[in-house]
Amino acid sequence: MESTAVVDMYMNDVRRQTVLLTSDKEVEVASAAQNGDKVARQTMINSNLRLVMALAHRYKNHTELSLADLIQEGNAGLMIAVDKFDVSKGYKFSTYATWWIKNGIDRAILNTARTIRVPIHIGKKYRMLSKYGREFAIDIYNEKNHEAMAVHLGIADEEIKRVISCYFKELSLDVGLFDDDEQSATYIDHIVDLDSKVPEHVREDHDKKITLMEALATLRTREREMINLRFGLGREEAMTLDAIANRMGLSRERVRQVITDSLSKLNKKMAKSEFTKFDLLE
Repeated sequence: MESTAVVDMYMNDVRRQTVLLTSDKEVEVASAAQNGDKVARQTMINSNLRLVMALAHRYKNHTELSLADLIQEGNAGLMIAVDKFDVSKGYKFSTYATWWIKNGIDRAILNTARTIRVPIHIGKKYRMLSKYGREFAIDIYNEKNHEAMAVHLGIADEEIKRVISCYFKELSLDVGLFDDDEQSATYIDHIVDLDSKVPEHVREDHDKKITLMEALATLRTREREMINLRFGLGREEAMTLDAIANRMGLSRERVRQVITDSLSKLNKKMAKSEFTKFDLLE
């Protein structure tokens, strides 16, 4: 109630104080504003506040935004229009400003009406489709109606499908439902986190690590070092045979032989385990 009273006071003040500019005066003031005159800029804004109010009133029954919000967004669009207006083009300012005012209001409506925002041009096309659907009492989501809509509105069938695809019923993950046991649950309770590890897999990884450490402990120091380097079991990345040979001052063939023999030893140790050396080294 209080906000309504404030809006009424604002509109009354605007109606009472606004001085409309004649065509010649508008050109003069707009030229000054275009050249950086701040007083002239403010004069252009003040003289067109009634235009914003008139346009905002057209939207008030078609959105959940309050009239105060609509006027505020329209005023923001008006300011942009003043800054971008080129008086040398010969257009009347109100004609030019109307587009920017409507654009500001449309953008605000689209940004607040949905949880997932869509581009403003998509939103405008959707409103056009919705209006057509209401006028002809058809379901715009039914693809059987898209061909007729495309012909009547002059929009490609594929474009209609693209616009419609941006508008779907949003569903909160916290919405309650019932599972098989008729116990209260939510949608999020039934969504699998693909990044989380299954407890069984965590335990299996742990068992692999223990088994590998026990098997490696039976190797000689040099053998264990080569296996670690070859398969990247330590803190370093896996290395090629040539790189290991260079590091240890041995021939490539000698390194290959030691690693082959070491893997053979590991195989024998793994015979008593459910894991193979490949399970452990992957």
